[in-house]
Amino acid sequence: MDPEELFLTIDKLEDFACLRITWSELCGNIPPMTDMNVTCEAPYPMTLEDLSEALENASSLPPAQFLLDWWIPLGKHFYEALCLNEIMVPVFDELADASEPDLPLTAEDLMFWIFVIIAREADMIIEDFFKSNGRDTVLVDNTTNDLFNIDGLLTQINYFEEDEEDELPLTERHFIPEIKEGFIVHRDNQLVISDLTKENKLLFRRFADELAESGNFVAIKLKAYAYFSGNPIYGQNYAKAEALLKRLLVEFNFGYAANTLGYIYFDGKIDGVPDYEKAYFYFSAATLFDIAESRFKLAEMYMKGLYVSRDTDMAYNLINNLYNDERFRFEKGNISNYFPETAYRMAMFFLSGKDSIPRSESVNIYGIAYKYLLEARCAALIRAGQNRRPGDDALLADIDRAIKIASENIPPLLGDTYVTQAANLIIEFIRSHSNCLYKLHIKEFKKMYKVTITRQFESLDQEHPARSVISHPWFGTCDYSDSITFKVSKESGFIHEDFLKKDILFNAFNLEETPGDDMMEMIFLNYDQIVAAFSTKDIILIRP
Repeated sequence: MDPEELFLTIDKLEDFACLRITWSELCGNIPPMTDMNVTCEAPYPMTLEDLSEALENASSLPPAQFLLDWWIPLGKHFYEALCLNEIMVPVFDELADASEPDLPLTAEDLMFWIFVIIAREADMIIEDFFKSNGRDTVLVDNTTNDLFNIDGLLTQINYFEEDEEDELPLTERHFIPEIKEGFIVHRDNQLVISDLTKENKLLFRRFADELAESGNFVAIKLKAYAYFSGNPIYGQNYAKAEALLKRLLVEFNFGYAANTLGYIYFDGKIDGVPDYEKAYFYFSAATLFDIAESRFKLAEMYMKGLYVSRDTDMAYNLINNLYNDERFRFEKGNISNYFPETAYRMAMFFLSGKDSIPRSESVNIYGIAYKYLLEARCAALIRAGQNRRPGDDALLADIDRAIKIASENIPPLLGDTYVTQAANLIIEFIRSHSNCLYKLHIKEFKKMYKVTITRQFESLDQEHPARSVISHPWFGTCDYSDSITFKVSKESGFIHEDFLKKDILFNAFNLEETPGDDMMEMIFLNYDQIVAAFSTKDIILIRP
């Protein structure tokens, strides 16, 4: 027979479906991915009983042999011959991305569910194997049962067959934990739960209770937050939420549980009396997991002297450190973080009055607040445009109200330019990402020089250079950009022709001011070597 042709009788096709015979036994050393002309005597509709036998036989095979001798050739050569395209997806390669029946109630649905579970695991194993150039040892270090949960899949088939034989109603049928978890996860939404049938609500509660009792993280978390917020199945009960949240923290090291416990005690949810000592303990614990909300609440406790002595410096430092962290992450591309909230809270520190501001920051409180509010609004709009959160509209409304208050207490906004003897904006732009390279480009005009500084890529896998949130309070605007432009008047400064009309790379910037001299010298360095420098009395910032 031609090595690229294969003919199977219907009996042989059934044997392969049940893994009584392997691809190697059918085709010798021909790789299973080989393009072959496979002909079958007739289609053979694979059954759940066949799949059960195949899984039984697979449990004794090494994982690599299971994939190469059955799974891959089944998909490549026999998927349609076994009529699987009629009860699942049309194409085998689409199985891993298919939406499996999350509550399989027929033999066909259960086969579909099992095939999807195997397909997802197989795809990950094969992808990791090739990514590691064959060095991934998962196929050697694990059994087929370990990787594909063969015992669990066989248990579910047995459950199904016994339930069918006993004609059990839906609410009394048996399912393995994976199916129970999928069922509650897919329905963990207030609106979805409200629309469930009575039968499915009973199933939801039964599955969640059984899984939580067995120590399932997903179910414990679901019940904890259901009791915290209340839903149509679990009524609001803060005491029960408290107990489950403590399990999440102790057993699973789940940081957000500490944050939620902090709120329960801070607001006195259980008995109506706040317990600030416990709130402080749990908010402090949550900060170890880098949870921004907990730092906000700790700052509030220091501001108001709740359980701790009133300490505005500590409160300010908590928010300021978080502001710096969140801003850096936001500018690195993580726009879904808490930077808008932290910038807003920084502003509110200043708007709350001089007595709440550290002495080092107690000047021009409205101007400083206005700068932070512009940043908060810019970042909130960017986040809402790409990854809107439920509270974004309320946050923007709060920011706009605060902007109105701050703007009434600052000088009138300027037009298109702002002349300043301070280079703070340039320093902040460059040093906020000090590990980056920057490009300096200076263009000469009749009366001035136009200076543009552009941040370069940090690594080859970046889609674009890190951008900065650049506040221009004198214009009432905020920009999100990887470059900054300003002008130098020829009356104020001089730039040597060696630095004109070419791109100069640098990674550090120094500003030197001579006492008694109005001039400031801007020095651009590349690995400690000066690559450009010029002096000027002032710079002209341009509206973006």
